[in-house]
Amino acid sequence: MGIVQTVERAKGAITVRVLDASGGGRPLPSGVLTVVMDADHWPAGLTTGDIVRVWGDFDQPGADFMRAETIRVASGRGGRRDPTGVRSRLGRGGAGGRMGGPGAGRR
Repeated sequence: MGIVQTVERAKGAITVRVLDASGGGRPLPSGVLTVVMDADHWPAGLTTGDIVRVWGDFDQPGADFMRAETIRVASGRGGRRDPTGVRSRLGRGGAGGRMGGPGAGRR
């Protein structure tokens, strides 16, 4: 897991400052990882400052360069975004909302 520092769509690369490398099985010496993935497969709206989880393979052991299979953006609502506002208007995106609660008939 890390914070996106740079986004270079033309190169298909992002730079991530690593916050938690526990899933990778090894610490990253510089704390910064370059992640390469076809930009067509990036999450919609990926920008600097996003917190992301990355799955993939290192080209060489000890390298700070990774070829990603999956990039997921983590947000405050369990990893989901609400770009259209529909979840919040229906009251399904969190407490409150326009409908006044978590939803009709829910307890």
